[in-house]
Amino acid sequence: MKARRWVLFIGLNVAVSVVTTLIVLSLREELGPVAVVTPSPGALVLGRAPTPTPIAPTAINPEPAVEAIQPTAAEPSQYTVQQGDTLGGIALLHGISLQNLLLANNLAEDDFIQPGQVLIIPLGEVVAPTPPTPSPIPATPTPSTPTPFPSATPTPPGPVEVRIKEILAAGNLAREGIVLINRGRTVNLFGWTLSAAGTDEAYVFPRLTLAQEVPVTVYTMAGENTPQALHWGLGEALWVVPGMNVELRDAEGDLVATFAVP
Repeated sequence: MKARRWVLFIGLNVAVSVVTTLIVLSLREELGPVAVVTPSPGALVLGRAPTPTPIAPTAINPEPAVEAIQPTAAEPSQYTVQQGDTLGGIALLHGISLQNLLLANNLAEDDFIQPGQVLIIPLGEVVAPTPPTPSPIPATPTPSTPTPFPSATPTPPGPVEVRIKEILAAGNLAREGIVLINRGRTVNLFGWTLSAAGTDEAYVFPRLTLAQEVPVTVYTMAGENTPQALHWGLGEALWVVPGMNVELRDAEGDLVATFAVP
């Protein structure tokens, strides 16, 4: 009886093992192969958090501040006219245009310049002043007045001190001349006249800038004009009467100086 119980117990265990094995095999066929998942380096894994590796801060060196350099405005220079200088030559010497030199000094291209005269040398472009546009005015007939002499370049403000210094070789046409000298500030003689008192004969000055303490001689005979020597162009001596007054007048006709023929 006891042996029979052991046989039944062993048989029951074998039956349970066989059933369990069959169930496991059946479930495996239904679920398929089981994948083994290996966590990637960036995946979150439950558990203890990894210790972060400290990153040393990188020092940033700021660029040194550069001090802004403010440009300084260039100022015009001055040049003293030497013997033999011309306006074109002075402009070329200083690397500027002749037009800029003329505008800066209120000169015309055919003006004479004198040794010792101080000129302004501009360092930039000189812009000629634009005259204002006049408002239209109804035209009204006005009588025309003849102008005896050409209009003159305005004389800078200040006293005019042009004087008749002497008369050279009065009565000798080949050498006769009147010497003028400027005792005041620089003046432009354009349009001025030289004449004998009481006569209609008058010499009209060309464009000539006369610097301070610089003389100029007006010869009676004909010849080529230079900054120091002008020529009236007459065919006979003019200053032959002792006591005759020589008159120097400006472009407006105002008397500037007189001199008596010795």
